[in-house]
Amino acid sequence: MKYELILFDADETLFDFRKSEKYAFENSMREFNLSYNEDYHLKIYSDINAKVWKEFEEGSISQEMLKVERFKRLSNKLGIYFNEVDFARAYMNHLSDASFYIMKVFS
Repeated sequence: MKYELILFDADETLFDFRKSEKYAFENSMREFNLSYNEDYHLKIYSDINAKVWKEFEEGSISQEMLKVERFKRLSNKLGIYFNEVDFARAYMNHLSDASFYIMKVFS
């Protein structure tokens, strides 16, 4: 039988998305010369990100809005200013550079 299409669920199956997300967030913070403490900043971002994704899944915000809204809320929560659109772009660039495999899949 010939297959026309094969779909892979890569996040947390082939790739360690949590590690990639952490890498992208940390490098974005550093690129914008913002102080970064993983225990503090990553926790805040993760909480905000989960809420924004829930809003997207419920249909109350668009995918385009999601990309920027999480960083807008982060800026407000931390009480620091940075351009959310530029930060979102940097984050996606760093995320696309990150490809951490789940090693048990490749062993």
